[in-house]
Amino acid sequence: MIGEIMNHGAIAGTHRRIAMLGNHLPRQCGIATFTTDLSGAIAAEVSNADCMVVAMNDAGKQYAYPPRVRVEVAEGDIGSYNGQPII
Repeated sequence: MIGEIMNHGAIAGTHRRIAMLGNHLPRQCGIATFTTDLSGAIAAEVSNADCMVVAMNDAGKQYAYPPRVRVEVAEGDIGSYNGQPII
């Protein structure tokens, strides 16, 4: 995918969806900060891409995620990894 990114901030061809799996703010951890910053930077740089995040929730917690987070997966619950629609 990276090889398809043009210098003008667009993706060539038909692939225009970028998904990231990781923790996301407001969950408080370094990976959440990294994923939040990375997804924001990619969305800003690649204007014609649908940039979304699959967020990992720690056990028993839920968060008020921004719209970029479209799917939540319960960490440690293998069943929650199956059948998640990617919107």
